[in-house]
Amino acid sequence: MRSEQELRQLALDLKANKIFTSTQIPPEDSDLLGSVFIILALMDEKQHAEFLAKKPAFVYEYYSEAGPYGVNGYPSFMSMRFVAEDELPLIKQFWDELAAFGPPPPEGVYTVEVRADECQLPVGADDICGLPPDSQVHTNTDNPNRHDFQNPFPKDTVN
Repeated sequence: MRSEQELRQLALDLKANKIFTSTQIPPEDSDLLGSVFIILALMDEKQHAEFLAKKPAFVYEYYSEAGPYGVNGYPSFMSMRFVAEDELPLIKQFWDELAAFGPPPPEGVYTVEVRADECQLPVGADDICGLPPDSQVHTNTDNPNRHDFQNPFPKDTVN
């Protein structure tokens, strides 16, 4: 299992729409899974069995890894990663916490330090401010109005 920090980053990247997942392929297009994640189609029976033994909940890859051509409107990848079933509850928890902050910010918007009472636009990693200074995003003890984007889920907020 990956570290908590790695799973947090994965949740942030999912929320920021940097990742394409197998769950984005509707059931009627499920036969395209091997065309989207080409490595799945290239596995022999032994490799496929070993992969399934790892209990993948879903497969994914970063859009930046997509090939130049897609299939039926989907990207196509020569590589893939996966989330194991035992990692899914923690990613879901992080996703739900991120959902409380609203939609992802526009591309290229990033501000490290903004006063909470002045911030009205999406900034940083999924933070829409206007939140009170005691919000879990405002975790810097020296300056409660400074956003801590490196750790959007302080350890004391994760069970």
